[in-house]
Amino acid sequence: MSQDNESELAPHPHQLRLWGTPGGLSFPSLCPNCGASAMQRITYSKVFRRVLDSDTPNSYVVTSVSVPFCDPCTAQHRAETPTPSIWITLLSSFGGGGDMIGAVVLGIAAAFTGYHAIAELLHLRLLNFVLLSVLTLVIGLFVRAQYKFAWQDTEYLRVPPQSRVTLAFDFSDSTGGAFESVLAAS
Repeated sequence: MSQDNESELAPHPHQLRLWGTPGGLSFPSLCPNCGASAMQRITYSKVFRRVLDSDTPNSYVVTSVSVPFCDPCTAQHRAETPTPSIWITLLSSFGGGGDMIGAVVLGIAAAFTGYHAIAELLHLRLLNFVLLSVLTLVIGLFVRAQYKFAWQDTEYLRVPPQSRVTLAFDFSDSTGGAFESVLAAS
């Protein structure tokens, strides 16, 4: 689920306000879930929806944070966090509106030209082999770029839900300053 604003933070009986970027925050070595000494870090992500205007589709931003937790809470988090299958992970990349389909089509074109380049080599037609090999390489570079774009564009579909442990440290992506009345973390 994407979060639209800081008012959608998970309810928690103890809240602490922190401001800063997720990578720039220093945390005490106390587990935010139970208060014990924290030795391990859990890195987890959240999805934030961006609405530019009514004419453009929503975009999604994934933000990750690495927070110290104690060993028992880390174990509980790992037990609660589902591990998606490789097929679900791969299929999620097709959820971005056709970008991955474009990569697949280009991949088929690269395989086709590569197959014909090998056939030309076997028939000792070296000029045709070189031309088809260059074409295969160029198409392959387009495949790689398209795949990378599609994978990044659908990253928000692969973010697992927060566990009960990580909800103890929920966060917003609000960019408000330290003296503004913005809840940046709880």
